[in-house]
Amino acid sequence: MLLFDEYDALFGKYAEIKDTHDRHVNTEVSYLLQRMERFNDLFILTTNLKNTFDKAFLQRSRYVIDFLLPEAAFGRLPVIQNESR
Repeated sequence: MLLFDEYDALFGKYAEIKDTHDRHVNTEVSYLLQRMERFNDLFILTTNLKNTFDKAFLQRSRYVIDFLLPEAAFGRLPVIQNESR
């Protein structure tokens, strides 16, 4: 199993090529994506910036699971609830 935490930092949308450094980064990312496609085991990618992913990459993903932030799911809850009786 491979885990890429903060996946967006490495595999966000390809950079616009402005110089040789950008070209090198895009080449390295392409190589890593090819290797991931051949990887036969589980790999997990975590991010909180899903909108930065290339649509073609998301289409290659077998499962995409969105987890809501607790505030979005339950509203803002107090850390300690004071119960006066």
